[in-house]
Amino acid sequence: MFHADSTDSLEKVLERKPTALVIFDFDTEVFNLAFIQKFEAKNNAVIIIDSVDKRLIRSLMDVGVPSILTINCDEEEIIDSLKAVDAGFRFYCDNVLNALIHNETKEQNCEPTSLSSREIEVLELLAQGKTNKEAGEVLHLSHHTVHSHRKNIMKKLKVNSVSELVSAAYQLNILQNTLNR
Repeated sequence: MFHADSTDSLEKVLERKPTALVIFDFDTEVFNLAFIQKFEAKNNAVIIIDSVDKRLIRSLMDVGVPSILTINCDEEEIIDSLKAVDAGFRFYCDNVLNALIHNETKEQNCEPTSLSSREIEVLELLAQGKTNKEAGEVLHLSHHTVHSHRKNIMKKLKVNSVSELVSAAYQLNILQNTLNR
């Protein structure tokens, strides 16, 4: 474990540990977006932000940051985000998701929002325009089970229709890793 309080000190650490997973307590005065973009091209980062700012969140996502949390997230959620990023997935806390989907900026509870691998498979098929029945046939599940997965995903992402669900999934890059395989 290393600590860096400037871009120079972080670059020196990364010379010794080039494949490090870095947790940033994000401060725009120390780590600007240009640095994060250059860093993210070679490494993975979990960014922790002080307040929910939709523009900042979108900017961080645009430069490829796979995980964004708020300062209110608990240790368990931080660990979950590290595991997700290490496995090549994206992870965003509820506060971040709510800010993007519902334009909410008020801090709320920060329960983790993560989709199971089966939920992501169902979501991918829904994004391809498959019905519950068609998705069930592909996944060898009943259409009732697919319907239950869809309802759970919608609840987790706080959306009310399949079109909102697919839109949110693309907007949040949840499907990015699965669709590019």
